Amino acid sequence: MAAWQTATSQDANSISANPEFISDTDLHITAGSTVVAGMGVTIATVPTDIDGDTRLNPPDIGADEFGGAATFSFSINVYGNKWNMVSAPGINPAGMGVGTWWPGLTGTVWEYNGTAYVSRTTTTPGEGYWMKKTGVNETYNYTDIQIVAHDPIAGNDNWNLFGIYDYPVAESGITTNPVGYRTGAIWGFNGTVYTNQTGLMLQPGYGYWIKLTDPCNIILPSALAKGSGEVVEYFKEDWGKIILTDAAGISYTLYAVNEEVDLDQYEMPPVLPAGMFDIRYSSGRVAEDINSSMQTIDMQGITYPLTVRVEGMDMRIQDVTGKMINQNLKSGEEIVIGDATIQKLMVSGEVQPTVYALEQNYPNPFNPSTVIEFSLPEDVSNAKLSIYNALGEKVAELVNTSLAAGRYSYQWNAKNVATGMYIYELRTDKFVAVKKMLLLK
Repeated sequence: MAAWQTATSQDANSISANPEFISDTDLHITAGSTVVAGMGVTIATVPTDIDGDTRLNPPDIGADEFGGAATFSFSINVYGNKWNMVSAPGINPAGMGVGTWWPGLTGTVWEYNGTAYVSRTTTTPGEGYWMKKTGVNETYNYTDIQIVAHDPIAGNDNWNLFGIYDYPVAESGITTNPVGYRTGAIWGFNGTVYTNQTGLMLQPGYGYWIKLTDPCNIILPSALAKGSGEVVEYFKEDWGKIILTDAAGISYTLYAVNEEVDLDQYEMPPVLPAGMFDIRYSSGRVAEDINSSMQTIDMQGITYPLTVRVEGMDMRIQDVTGKMINQNLKSGEEIVIGDATIQKLMVSGEVQPTVYALEQNYPNPFNPSTVIEFSLPEDVSNAKLSIYNALGEKVAELVNTSLAAGRYSYQWNAKNVATGMYIYELRTDKFVAVKKMLLLK
């Protein structure tokens, strides 16, 4: 931030080089500080602050309390041939165009309007953007960037991509007006994956995601505001972890909760641009309850083979058909998936069932695919899951093998059969169950 200007007879807006303040917490200028209005008239004789504000009312000292335009300098690191989340924290005297702020960018710069991405050619302080840079990693150094008023940032009732102004701010100090409309974590981006910013300082020049429950203003803390000092355990140590690492060395961790929590607080920002590494539960969250029901993991931008490691709990993992991958993993175990056609995984807590059960398929009615789940309380030498039409003719057999005790889920794709009522049957040496389902095309 620019230094105080020494009072001179040529500058009627400057103050002394060592201004005195009302108190340590009230940083309005005291009557003892000199302002030049002619030749050294004390501020006690002037009824307002330098910029016309009354001395005892907000705003406190800011960019507009300086003689002339105050400036600052900062730098950001950007990744070559990758997307970056960036922002323009002030006024660039060379221009506010995207190419001026980020030389070497390729393609379109995108802003998020609450529902979709829209292209931008110019920038506005307080807004965040996706920018892709060509070539190698680079550090952008900015000097003499003009400080702007720290106005509240208008937000939508959804995810908002925003940026801060000229100084780092504590994530914990970001609030809303009206109060209480912020939900979940603030997220950044490290060039590869989204990063949770809980308890961290947000830095000028980068972009960040925040979710709001209703339209409101995002309020940034002042430069002098400190973080709460409270260490927030966003992900609990005793939660289960699913660690997914691809062949390019990119890794991401999903969490399996084991207590009553507000899962909406664990929603992730919009999916990364197409082709980029992105892993999350199909709910859009980074944490889910996999004990009460089977959950689906969506994946994109994976370089196979993919290693899936489980820590802190036992669980079952399978592909959506249940035919290529269907395995129990204990804590510390892992599997390697080499089939690049597998873009979704299904996981559930490995709590051994106490009874045989065949669940109702979902969705139902369906078109063209549906999922059938069942439970086995003991190992079975031969389990069959068969599907019949209304005439009793077998049209598909999803399972015909020995299975260990556990919960299972299989997908049936009915694109090659006609609309109508179908029967599915689970049969073992000790158990038989039948249910109906409806295909509507």
